[in-house]
Amino acid sequence: MRHAFSLCQVREAGTPDEWYDLLGVVRVPVDVHTPDKLRAGLRPWALATLTAGKYGFGRYHAGYSTLDEDASRTRPSPARTSTGPAAASWSPPRS
Repeated sequence: MRHAFSLCQVREAGTPDEWYDLLGVVRVPVDVHTPDKLRAGLRPWALATLTAGKYGFGRYHAGYSTLDEDASRTRPSPARTSTGPAAASWSPPRS
């Protein structure tokens, strides 16, 4: 099974029309003996992706997912369920 980090911007947050705009997915290796190491890489990857993409203030959701055969995101992995997603509001760094 292949695993990935995914990052979405939450659109129309807190409304019945809330939806997620996928901003990025990156495949990550998982060591079956030390899956907790995966968690440590999620936040830095998400922040680097937001900074590189020059995304503005907003609500974002980063999490772990599994990938299907064509490498598209399919469903949350057990790692996401056990460690929880990283969700936060983010403001870009000031120049």
